[in-house]
Amino acid sequence: MIYKVEDILLKLENCIKYHLPFSHIRFGDGGIKFIDAALNADHNQMRVIIKKEGLPTEQIAEIFGLWGYYARHADFIDTPEVYFNDTFWKRIKKPGKPINATTELKLRNWQDYYYDSEFDNDNYCNPESNYLMILKNSKY
Repeated sequence: MIYKVEDILLKLENCIKYHLPFSHIRFGDGGIKFIDAALNADHNQMRVIIKKEGLPTEQIAEIFGLWGYYARHADFIDTPEVYFNDTFWKRIKKPGKPINATTELKLRNWQDYYYDSEFDNDNYCNPESNYLMILKNSKY
């Protein structure tokens, strides 16, 4: 199930009211690329990610393990599915320019990546839900 913004906000409001923990994780396409590089031992891709994100090379396995732990315990984690099921706008780089075909393929295979990473959480939300929360009466 892909939860809508109103569901997320309702859960957040309840957690605040009752002093309960709340977690909302967005992996996005960068996260999918990191997962792909980690699972497939793609050292070239991982070097690019490490440099771009400033990640400590010696802690990549620990970071990946923590992602799995926190994803399993999160109230909501994002799913790229919304970009491909006609319920949301298409994922683009900028107006008139589609995303890279390799990135699109990785996003389309998100379920395999999440499964192989043992995220074991099906409380999905839109990757853009953090942005959508500031919009008045978002239908997503």
